[in-house]
Amino acid sequence: MLRADKRTQIVRLPISREQIVNGRYAVQTGGRVLGPRWNKATLAELTVRQRGRPVAIAATDGRTLWHFHDAFYWDGTGLNAQDVGLLIRGDDRRQALQRHNARSMTRGRVRQTRAQSLR
Repeated sequence: MLRADKRTQIVRLPISREQIVNGRYAVQTGGRVLGPRWNKATLAELTVRQRGRPVAIAATDGRTLWHFHDAFYWDGTGLNAQDVGLLIRGDDRRQALQRHNARSMTRGRVRQTRAQSLR
C-alpha cells in the first residue's frame, strides 16, 4: 500500500568532514535522518527527475521511500516506479474529480436558491 508522508523532507545537514565527502543533503522523516546523502548537484538532478517520474530515494524496515511531484510516499509492497506513478496520478485525478463535483453541486445550490428567491 502506498502512503503519503507529509512529515518527510530533504534537509541540509551541518557541515562536517563526513558531509563534505558524502554530501550535505539527506532525507529526514519524523526525527530520523535516513541513510542516503547528496551533494548540491545530485540533489538538483534528483529534484528534476522526480517531477517526471517517481524516484526511490531510500529503503528502510522493508519499505521504500518514493519522491514524486515534490511529495514523499512510503511503499511496503514492492511496487516499481511505474506502479507508484500510476497510483499517485490516479489519486490526483480522483481528488480533482471530487473537487469538480463539489463545485458543481455548490453552483447548483446557488442557482436553485436564486431561482427560488425570484418566485
